Amino acid sequence: MTAVLGWFKRRKETEAPTEELSTAPPSEPIAFVAELPTQGAYLEAMGKDGQRWFLPLTDVSVVTIGTTPDCSVVLDERFEGVQQVAPKHAKLERWQNRWVLVPLRQDAPVFVNGRRAGETALRDGAEIQLGSAGPKFLFRLSH
Repeated sequence: MTAVLGWFKRRKETEAPTEELSTAPPSEPIAFVAELPTQGAYLEAMGKDGQRWFLPLTDVSVVTIGTTPDCSVVLDERFEGVQQVAPKHAKLERWQNRWVLVPLRQDAPVFVNGRRAGETALRDGAEIQLGSAGPKFLFRLSH
């Protein structure tokens, strides 16, 4: 536990991003695509119809996930449990070559690998769920 708190404290003390990537919300939401990304990090999700969807996380350093149009990633009815997603539910930040999942509201839980999570550094294969019965995503790193 002490190691986790120490990491969190170090992260908060050095908030400046290490990369020169866009942190402003895009003018258009980042779109899910049907083709598997070949480089960088991405989220993988299964649609209600069984279609696999991929969300490339290249060329951005902060991604806001929710249901409102001002989010970088706008979730819609193609995903099971989207009703569980808050207007601005969570964000993903790239920090020191790692992706960190950050819940944005206390009443909008985020689960990583089946456990309720606060700010969490993601590893390849981590399962993210928004809300107790909301959409699930796999965090992936292309190799």
